[in-house]
Amino acid sequence: MFKEPLSEESSILLQKAKNGDINAFEKLIALYQEKIYNLAHYLTGNEPDARDLTQDALIRIFLNLKNFNEKSAFYTWVWQIVNNLFIDKCRLTYTKTSFQTVSIDSILPLKDKDKLPEQEVENNILQSQIEQALLEIPVNFRITVTMADIEGFSYEEIAEITKVSFGTVKSRINRGRKFLKEILEKKGTF
Repeated sequence: MFKEPLSEESSILLQKAKNGDINAFEKLIALYQEKIYNLAHYLTGNEPDARDLTQDALIRIFLNLKNFNEKSAFYTWVWQIVNNLFIDKCRLTYTKTSFQTVSIDSILPLKDKDKLPEQEVENNILQSQIEQALLEIPVNFRITVTMADIEGFSYEEIAEITKVSFGTVKSRINRGRKFLKEILEKKGTF
């Protein structure tokens, strides 16, 4: 996972990028660009907004890279930027109706080559219902559930990224999971 310490090559690219080397920045971002887009797509629920959020995040990363103090993992810092930009956009423009569909195939793969076509169809339906249910829960809960259950961040990391207390993180994850369960039960998923 990207939360691990940077490889020696990535660390060198990071240092060069922090010193203004554009080529090093492009190579470093190439390692994370797909993951950033997937996060943006997962949070926004549609491709156009995900592209915009990704572009904004890349610009913000570029402009603030010199300020990255390496106390946290690089990917944690990147996630925080994506999260903050998403929250800012939600405050300004998002409504529940702006969320369309989301695909988390690259984040939460459910495909198994040995499965029968019927099983594959069932998994696709389940995945779609989970994706839609996630879009129906409040943004703060969606973010924390995504970070914990899909991205695998610890509660401490989530607290650091979202700038809320450990107890608030635990509460949001618990409530977010409860919202998801209720939505999925109403839809007859479980």
